[in-house]
Amino acid sequence: MKVKWATNENVIDCGIFLMMHMEQYDGETAKNWNLDLPKEGREQEIQIIKLRIKYATKMLMHELNIHREKMSEEAFEFARKYTDKAMKQEMIMAELEKKKKEQAAERVASAK
Repeated sequence: MKVKWATNENVIDCGIFLMMHMEQYDGETAKNWNLDLPKEGREQEIQIIKLRIKYATKMLMHELNIHREKMSEEAFEFARKYTDKAMKQEMIMAELEKKKKEQAAERVASAK
């Protein structure tokens, strides 16, 4: 699928792109979509983080999630424990880098 927001380097967010596509699909071909997602780069990374938060929150807080109350308590505890916004952002970026490295190692191992 040829889209303006396609990525070459981002190999971990296919689920986010899938959910975004499912959310936006209205019967039109992808070339006619107006997703307002920047091209690959820092701006797109920030937008993807926001989408990740949006979709995770929807799933975790959905009425059918039997762990909703526990997740809510843990989220509030995290917010109380880590009040520095820059620190939270650093933690998120560190986890993303860790995940990228894990997936790269998995790709190398599966290629052997």
